Amino acid sequence: MAKSPIVARLRPPLLPAAREQKILRVKGYIAVQTKPMRLLVQAVGERVRSQFDRPLGDHAARSQLVLIRQSMIT
Repeated sequence: MAKSPIVARLRPPLLPAAREQKILRVKGYIAVQTKPMRLLVQAVGERVRSQFDRPLGDHAARSQLVLIRQSMIT
């Protein structure tokens, strides 16, 4: 699967922050102005995967990511 240039640009600055904040998983969609499709993004640890998954159709383009982080409760 070809890597998205969008994710390739986001990855370097985000990985240190994800490590620092103990982010375990990321899943969601990124709206890309130049594409009529939504970009599905999934990450586990430092592995990031993305693909354009379906046309937007009549839906408004929007980005939404859900982050799961390690609990700080001991």
